[in-house]
Amino acid sequence: SVLRRRMAEHRAPGASAILMRVGTGEILALASLPDYDPNQYLSLDAPPAGSGRIDPRFNQATSGVYELGSVFKPLALAAGLESGRVGLDDVFDASEPVRIGGHTIEDYRGEDRPLNAREVILYSSNIGSARMADQIGAEVLSDFYRDLRLFEAAPVELAESARPNLPERWGRVQTMTASYGHGLAVSPLALTAAYAALANGGVYTAPTLRPVAPGERVAGEPVMSPAVAAQVLGVMRENIVRSQTRSADIPGLAVAGKTGTAERAVAGGYAEDSRFNTFVAVFPFDDPQYVLTVTLDRPRPTAQSQGFATAGWTAMPAAGEIMEQLAGVLDLERRDADPTAVASTVSALFAPRARARARVPAEEPTPLPEPEETGH
Repeated sequence: SVLRRRMAEHRAPGASAILMRVGTGEILALASLPDYDPNQYLSLDAPPAGSGRIDPRFNQATSGVYELGSVFKPLALAAGLESGRVGLDDVFDASEPVRIGGHTIEDYRGEDRPLNAREVILYSSNIGSARMADQIGAEVLSDFYRDLRLFEAAPVELAESARPNLPERWGRVQTMTASYGHGLAVSPLALTAAYAALANGGVYTAPTLRPVAPGERVAGEPVMSPAVAAQVLGVMRENIVRSQTRSADIPGLAVAGKTGTAERAVAGGYAEDSRFNTFVAVFPFDDPQYVLTVTLDRPRPTAQSQGFATAGWTAMPAAGEIMEQLAGVLDLERRDADPTAVASTVSALFAPRARARARVPAEEPTPLPEPEETGH
């Protein structure tokens, strides 16, 4: 119901949401809009070509594959930390765009200064992420994504689980762009399962529609150390505490999360005014039990979003409202409702201590543009 209302408010053609239990892989809820009445299935017609509408029979959460943008940055950070090639205090120069192979990688509302690895996530810097990925290396980053099963269809009991679209070759440019979620397209379900591994102490568990009995043992595959997973979740928690909109900082839930605003790929490039927005939440961050992923396809700005249509103003508030309503349904023990105390706890995980007055901008980066004309 929340997803349907938010989709209407932003005049988005489509939306999806997935709620997964950490550790068991159970999909507790999954929605794809627009939907349909199963009793009228045979009378359904596909929307006219070029209408911009989405076929209600198309499951966007599992069948759709999208370039999901900056929600990949915490995964890239985890790859760097796990490999030992990146530390949270490592500094990456984000003062100038990265120019490589005739391409330019830029930031949206960039800080125009060197950023440490933690700040690369907090300020959602494409430049910093690209330089971090360059330090990680193509083989390490691609192998890490492969371990998270992002290079295959999400392993769930659905024939409509779609395979990703991957680069034909994985070179330096592809490594840089993949670190901020461009150049490869995956399903929201595959992303949710990857984040569930991050929340599960670094152990990947396949998503399932089958209920898991209390006490039942679920096999998983370790993909990173618990310490690395905890560090990345800490950065994601700080990201929520310091966010400009604060729309997912639900009192007592201790939410950790990341937004992603990706321009949609079209023939020959990207459509500047056509976005696919994603927000992934893990809660509670210090004892992760649930992962929630919310997407909005091509949302339009509203007065309530102050004229913005990025994920921080669309998908993130929708997820916040969903979590607020879920809090009374799910078996959750409320955390400290004092955001100052929570912020202090998170900041203590890192050095130097974060400045409480700082606010993270509500978004967000741009994808890799087409090569510049050389005149030759």
